[in-house]
Amino acid sequence: MLQWAHAGEPGHTFVLVGTDGKVLWVRDYGAPENGGLMYVPVSALIKEIAARLPRA
Repeated sequence: MLQWAHAGEPGHTFVLVGTDGKVLWVRDYGAPENGGLMYVPVSALIKEIAARLPRA
C-alpha cells in the first residue's frame, strides 16, 4: 500500500477494499494535500466508509 502513501513512507494511509478485492477508496491523511493530519477522527473514517458501502 506504500504506493499511495506520501513520499512512499509509512503513514496514516487508510484503504477500503471491497469483497471483490478491488480498492474502493484510499486516503493518505498524512499527505500535505489532505491536511497532514497525524490523527484522523473515527467519525471521519466512518463517514467515508459508510458512503462507499452498498445500501441495504
